Amino acid sequence: MGREIKRLRAIRGWSAEELAEQAGISTSSIKKIEAGAVDNPLYETVCNIFETFDINLPLLIKEASSPSMAEERITQLYGGMHGETIALLESIFADRRGREYILEQARLWIAFHKKKG
Repeated sequence: MGREIKRLRAIRGWSAEELAEQAGISTSSIKKIEAGAVDNPLYETVCNIFETFDINLPLLIKEASSPSMAEERITQLYGGMHGETIALLESIFADRRGREYILEQARLWIAFHKKKG
């Protein structure tokens, strides 16, 4: 995932510092995630990064649980996405580890919010 974040950041022409500022997280966190030095970044951190690229990760995961809803929503999303965002999502979901990572982070996020709520 770090490689994809770095690639998308480069496409936008942003430095790690600019992405960090946009996402509201530290530059060192961005650099560690991109380098693969963080095995399991916080779900909130990952969501903040994706939101900076106009990707609503929790909504994408929620809709993926309903095939018909997911298909309709993905069509809507793809219609308004930049080509690089589409390519990023396709590469993440094409990779088994990427899918597993996103699903695991969603499970952790749900468990956290159930305990909190």
